[in-house]
Amino acid sequence: MSQIYGIADAQDDLNEAVVVVVEDEGRRSGLVIDELVGRQQVVINRFWDCLEPGGHLFVGHSEGISSVKHRFRYVRPAVYQQ
Repeated sequence: MSQIYGIADAQDDLNEAVVVVVEDEGRRSGLVIDELVGRQQVVINRFWDCLEPGGHLFVGHSEGISSVKHRFRYVRPAVYQQ
């Protein structure tokens, strides 16, 4: 991403990046982001509101949401369920 968008400190290693998967009307999209900064609780809880019951939230393996107050159930590393 750093080469494509000209961002010097962009995360190029997808194993270290955060991938947010969203689904709307049966279509899925993945958003690759460097990090969640400052408003983690707002972002994480918004995903709770958008997911179908039983839906999953996947975060990068180097990321976690344990430091954020949330309602998700831990499934395994990097995977949480509504």
